[in-house]
Amino acid sequence: MNTVAEALNFHSQIFGHGSADSWKEIYPAWSQLFLAEGVSGTILRQAVQSVFKRTVQPRWPSEHLQALREEIHAARSCESARREIAVTNAAVCRYCRDTGFVLDLPHLCQIEDNEWTHLTRGFAPYFTSVICDQCLIGRSKPREIPDNRRLATLTEYQLRNPNWRQQVRKYLDRRRAKSDAWAASAIHDDSEDPKMLNRKMIAKRLIERLGLPATEGDGNGKEIVSGSAPDGE
Repeated sequence: MNTVAEALNFHSQIFGHGSADSWKEIYPAWSQLFLAEGVSGTILRQAVQSVFKRTVQPRWPSEHLQALREEIHAARSCESARREIAVTNAAVCRYCRDTGFVLDLPHLCQIEDNEWTHLTRGFAPYFTSVICDQCLIGRSKPREIPDNRRLATLTEYQLRNPNWRQQVRKYLDRRRAKSDAWAASAIHDDSEDPKMLNRKMIAKRLIERLGLPATEGDGNGKEIVSGSAPDGE
């Protein structure tokens, strides 16, 4: 079982502080501090490893201590989130599905006057991801990413793009309509070309998944024609 002393010895080894006289006085003080705060040796060792993996590592003792405390807080928050979910059997987060991240949001570089330029001006869509701070799992996620950057939270994102829900809903509605039309046209194509046969197979799966009727037309008895699979806007 890892102890606090063993975790601090591990810190001195991987950061090369074992031979420095100044650090020989610091580690005993840290040991008393972490023991008083109820930090286990296992969590402290994990924190040491996380600090060592950071893109920008701390240099001075005060920076090392702050970094260790940040990682300890993140580890405790994550463990607390897991325990609370296990005990309360909480519902899955509607924003992140308990992944901690909200994916495929309209990129802020395409937001003008609270509108997504992909929808209003036909630009190719760009997406971004943020940390979900609406659930315990998301709040336990570290915000630091490579290149010394930090991920925004969903709350921060919403301040700059409050209409993201309507934008995403409209985007998905367009994708569904495109899928409907393409599947309906492909399923009635009698060509024996291998590419067309593959289109028909994909179309059948779309019809089953989307619940489309067996025949689809444009309202005038003519089949809807589309060139290729709806792989994007």
